[in-house]
Amino acid sequence: AGPPRATITVQARVVTRELAAPRTVRATLMLNGRAATTREVTLPVSGETVVAFAAVPAPVGRVSGAVQLAPDSLAADDVLHFALPRDDGVRVLFVTPSEGTSTETMFLERALAIGETPAIRLTRLRPSEVTARMLTDATLVVLWDVDPSVGPLATALTPWVARGGGAVVVAGTRIGSRLVASPLVPAVGRGFTERAPTAPGVLGEVTLDHPLFAPFREASGALGAVRFTRYARLDTEVGATVLARFDDGAPAVVEARHGVGRVLTIATPLDGRGSDFALQPAFLPFVRRMVLHTAGFADAPLWRPTGDSWPIRASISAPVVSTPSEGIERPVPDSAGSAVVLTQAGLYSVYDRQVAGEPLDVTAVNAPATESDLTPVDPRELLLGIREVDATTAGFAAPPTPQELEGQQGVWRWLLALVAALLLVETLMATRGRRAVSGRVAAPPPDRSTI
Repeated sequence: AGPPRATITVQARVVTRELAAPRTVRATLMLNGRAATTREVTLPVSGETVVAFAAVPAPVGRVSGAVQLAPDSLAADDVLHFALPRDDGVRVLFVTPSEGTSTETMFLERALAIGETPAIRLTRLRPSEVTARMLTDATLVVLWDVDPSVGPLATALTPWVARGGGAVVVAGTRIGSRLVASPLVPAVGRGFTERAPTAPGVLGEVTLDHPLFAPFREASGALGAVRFTRYARLDTEVGATVLARFDDGAPAVVEARHGVGRVLTIATPLDGRGSDFALQPAFLPFVRRMVLHTAGFADAPLWRPTGDSWPIRASISAPVVSTPSEGIERPVPDSAGSAVVLTQAGLYSVYDRQVAGEPLDVTAVNAPATESDLTPVDPRELLLGIREVDATTAGFAAPPTPQELEGQQGVWRWLLALVAALLLVETLMATRGRRAVSGRVAAPPPDRSTI
């Protein structure tokens, strides 16, 4: 017998407002366009009702669903769409220098095997076995003591990360002294720092507001309890961001961006030989978060509201989006990537270059719940902050009569006549006065004396 098939259990919350009387309706759970199960539920005049559907086998692959009620006069809020991602987990290529490293990587592999939301699936390879084809099916590459800038591995890995892939470089005993700066890793290996067992090193500076260390924001002491006796010494270059340092100032965790992908370089030992990190409670949440963050994994919402913007994965080079009305949109990427404004309720699907085959991603869209609230607004709420003013005390009287308007205009006529008189007087004053008379002046005879 094979593994047990996964099931889906759905609960929906139905809100009613001011019905004429309690109503019994049939609620239907749709999965991938087919009715999976139904329930009859009695809705109150006003209030909330939770509809719990029976567990049903989950379809293979991606799941799009909807909860439907019998339509009424406002059919727009009788359907709620949702979408579940394909349960592929996070696909990781685990690249190790040789087969003899299984004891070194034991702690890391066991830690990543724990947890199912999402599951992390490792494929162990040697550097010479990594191909561009394998990378297209992977989410993340973990390089265990392997230099990413050497040989065919760099040729395949560098453009893949630039398009949105993620890589983790664990600087161990093999590359800690010969790691060279590259487009993926802006750091240079300078050997190792040895600390006495009686005076081990600790993490002295950690950027707790970074997503990598989100599990430790309320428990930073868990990282402070780790002791290090030997770790790689790195010198960072331009483009590197140090997320954690040892107490001697040496970088412990370095992040870099290459294109739209990210790379983490880890100088902290993860093999249980240079530290007790693998034996500490902080190890499991750290390595799991290390993988999810570098892979760019984020929990997708079950649905989005209309008017929201849906960011498209950067790895899709030429996205084509199918809308609920079966229209086609081709979002133009900018510096922040591609995005689609969601204007319709239903399912949006994204493809690469053309609408064919299975979509690469799907999102469900519903109208905000507030749009179906038809409760009349109290007029007094519209007048909040507006004081009642007495027209007689505030100078607001009845509209002026034509005679009053004529009287107000007469004042302006007198002012205009006065201005015209002043201009006339100024003109007369300027033309009066003595006129100048021109004449000839006899010049003196020239001096004819010579020297």
